Amino acid sequence: MAPVFNPRAVLCCVMAILLPVSTLAGQNTPAGGTILSPSWLVTINGDLVKNSTTLLGNESIGTGPESTANIASPGSDALLAANTVATYTKDSIELKSGSVVITTSNGMFAQVGKLKFAPANKSVLTKFEVKRDGCEVTVIARNNKVSLPDGKVLDQGRSSTTTDTDGDCCAVARPAAHHVRRAHSPATEASLTKVKNASAGGAIITPSGQVTINSDAVMASSTLLGNETISTGSGSAAHITSSGSDTLVTAGTVITYSRDSIELKSGTVVITTNNGMFAQVGKLKFAPEDQGILTKFEVRKNGCDVTVIARSNKVSLPQGKVLDQDRHDNFTDGDCCAAAPLDAHHVPYALYGLIGGGAAAAAAGVALLTRGSSGTVTAVSPSHP
Repeated sequence: MAPVFNPRAVLCCVMAILLPVSTLAGQNTPAGGTILSPSWLVTINGDLVKNSTTLLGNESIGTGPESTANIASPGSDALLAANTVATYTKDSIELKSGSVVITTSNGMFAQVGKLKFAPANKSVLTKFEVKRDGCEVTVIARNNKVSLPDGKVLDQGRSSTTTDTDGDCCAVARPAAHHVRRAHSPATEASLTKVKNASAGGAIITPSGQVTINSDAVMASSTLLGNETISTGSGSAAHITSSGSDTLVTAGTVITYSRDSIELKSGTVVITTNNGMFAQVGKLKFAPEDQGILTKFEVRKNGCDVTVIARSNKVSLPQGKVLDQDRHDNFTDGDCCAAAPLDAHHVPYALYGLIGGGAAAAAAGVALLTRGSSGTVTAVSPSHP
């Protein structure tokens, strides 16, 4: 049988091929609306958000370490990288710090102070990245051309770096008596406080399951100021995020948090840091070998036994050695041994067995000083001869 020409089927295929990208980008968003999808620690106007949220415009958004936020609107998509602070408007992303990748077919642009970066052709699908580090601003044209502040056009695959000469940036980067520094908006200030925690040295703890701070149960994200004792129950965990560092406190762990370190009492912590945060176990210190490089390492304490694992980059060990990536090493916490004394009424029996007794009594005396599997000294009274 000869094939039958179906004009409707052909029309459907043509429409599918020619369907505008803006329609595809907007099909999962409400008409004229914008949805933010957070990944890990993200704030909107200073408040932590865990689920997808609708944006109306002029919201200040912040992302913590190892966190991202995706903003989807009809015709545009903006991905905020980790450690970024930005303000969303309906047609732009105002970047305060960090990095954003914009994919747009309707002309969404990035604003950095007085600098504007936009698609050279608003109706053509364009993807570009803008990074701000202090007053230095870099733009990369990922797909199609980007219009630069000076009127030039950046070709696809090229990058350009410029300086934000806006007074606010200069005042922040180089504070001096003659500079008049404009205050941040309340929303931006809240994001900086909760996510970056740069000046105060504070941190955010996000609990999962049974978590206590100074013996008080916590159910929601809280701010840490330093010297708090934190414990996690069975099947529970806690994330501690501060400027440049992220610490995972696993189940069954007890720690003390300070602004530059985690003092591990028992259990396991995983530290990811680019500012030198270290782990302290008694007198043992484990730290990034290079404080300026992003380093990830794990420290475990079981009784008096301590294990450190270098997950990413090198770790400095207590005796001055360096642990290479993907290697591990074991130690004994001397403070732990000293903290586990024998019961006083067992000591005479131990001395008697070791010094004055026969073979059986000596064996019993040795048993008095045997370390149990829990890392504590076990004292057992011998039978009298």
